[in-house]
Amino acid sequence: MHRTARSQALADEPFFTGIGDLPGGSFSSDAINVSGNGSVVVGQSASDLSYTEPFRWQGGVMTGLGLLEGAVFGTAEDASYDGSVIVGLNHFGPTREAYRWTAETGVVGLGDLYGQVIYSDAYGVSADGSVAVGRGTNSCFNHEAFRWTEETGMVGLGDLPGGSFDSGAFGVSGDGSVVVGWSQSEQGREAFRWADGVMTGLGFFPGGSYWSMATDVSANGLVVIGNGKSAASGSNTEAFRWTEETGIIGLGDLPGGEFESEARAVSADGAVVVGRSDMRYHSDMWEAFIWDEVNAMRRLHDVLTDL
Repeated sequence: MHRTARSQALADEPFFTGIGDLPGGSFSSDAINVSGNGSVVVGQSASDLSYTEPFRWQGGVMTGLGLLEGAVFGTAEDASYDGSVIVGLNHFGPTREAYRWTAETGVVGLGDLYGQVIYSDAYGVSADGSVAVGRGTNSCFNHEAFRWTEETGMVGLGDLPGGSFDSGAFGVSGDGSVVVGWSQSEQGREAFRWADGVMTGLGFFPGGSYWSMATDVSANGLVVIGNGKSAASGSNTEAFRWTEETGIIGLGDLPGGEFESEARAVSADGAVVVGRSDMRYHSDMWEAFIWDEVNAMRRLHDVLTDL
């Protein structure tokens, strides 16, 4: 069958499509992250196993990852570049444990900093899947950012000087050498960048509150993105992009609604940031944004429909 020019144009237009859910339970699913090559989506779905089971979606097929023995529910938080390694967390009622999944091993618990599992979550994984990062509980029963490899197991990254001991890791560079997240510091909750065994605070918005957190990092570890409380956002958050040369730079927000934006992910080269922005006053309604230095923050819908 020959396509007309119009039908070809329609076929080439970008569109959103649902990816379904796992069999059993109510119809409910959430996509949380995507692999670096874009072929694998991970998240959570209701299933016949649990009201929230981690899943892996590829090629139109959603597959449940299962749960650790005794777990009540779980989520998948991140995937390696090709989607072959997935990390996340399983809940056991009062406790939770970070896990790592491959097709060969299934779901494998990563333990905790304390030894006995109390509270650990995995939020990020390196491009090749060998390094996982997250948040665990140490021997003093404080939450602490961790970095995990098969060789070292879970290793605590410490926290910033001052304040109560509390830190968590949310992103890792492509080679696993740079970790980003947040920690309590002398001034407040502060975004950090960890490399070569040293955790460095990234500071705060000038004129804003002492509150910031890093959520992702470029493949080479040189560009960090996250959220902070700026003079413009007040008690809300504003997305930011950080480099050693520029420090924290606010990305603004989309028109409409309260001044509020959140940066969720950054491209491998650090040039493009995506996230969400408030779109209506006094309501929990958000709209996806895409940001780059040339075009600033734009509605993802507008970018896609203009292609």
